[in-house]
Amino acid sequence: MPQVQQKRNASHGRNINLKEKISMSTLIECNQFSKKQPCQNCPYRKDAPLQLWHRSEFERLAQQEENPFGGIYQCHKKDGHVCVGWLIKQDENRFPNINLRLMMMQHKVDRTYLDQLSSPVPLYNTVQEMITSNYSTIMKQRKRVSLNLVWSKDEAKKKVVNYQKSKNNGGRKKISQAK
Repeated sequence: MPQVQQKRNASHGRNINLKEKISMSTLIECNQFSKKQPCQNCPYRKDAPLQLWHRSEFERLAQQEENPFGGIYQCHKKDGHVCVGWLIKQDENRFPNINLRLMMMQHKVDRTYLDQLSSPVPLYNTVQEMITSNYSTIMKQRKRVSLNLVWSKDEAKKKVVNYQKSKNNGGRKKISQAK
């Protein structure tokens, strides 16, 4: 139970499931920043076998990527290490993942370690590219859903025009009477 308590305190009241609590506490307890190269079958490696992991793992990654704070991508081997393929790409992109930045500060990960990271083969540039290579339909489905939440240009123009009209009328919409 101490592992669960440790994560509950670190989550600042955020509701997370028991599996996530235990995996995060395992990640915190081990030396997760000790690997220097991606695993032989790291999903970030372009030479890794495709669809080696279940579709749900890639769906989870896509969902985490949409989180503004980002998730910490563990090694697919579930050995408590951070995924080195992902870490290399985070470094190249100046660490946009806020949770990773905080974790690195907490564990005093410095440039010396990051400069030792390397990959013997090319890596996918983004999480989306890696997911699409493995299961192309995941990102297409997510894009379709997000497009439904965004107004088209015409819809946005109508809303702006209607707002400007109501603003010109002192905030009151003009109601025409039927004759």
